[in-house]
Amino acid sequence: MGSGHFPSEHGYGQRDAYFASMQYYNASGFLLDPNEKLMSKVLGCKRNYNIEYYGSYEEEQEGHSLQYGGPGGNC
Repeated sequence: MGSGHFPSEHGYGQRDAYFASMQYYNASGFLLDPNEKLMSKVLGCKRNYNIEYYGSYEEEQEGHSLQYGGPGGNC
């Protein structure tokens, strides 16, 4: 994933993989933004991968965004 570096090493969108402008459809078909209070971080191998959630990243006009990656390896 990404460039082999943790997301916090270079800053948002510099070298790691990321999702921007995240939204989802609810059961009624309405497009919604993620609810940060209902989110949880689940990582199986923290020494090899990480994820950073940036919330609504208004500065770059990219909406709700997250970045993920790491050096990889065996867990």
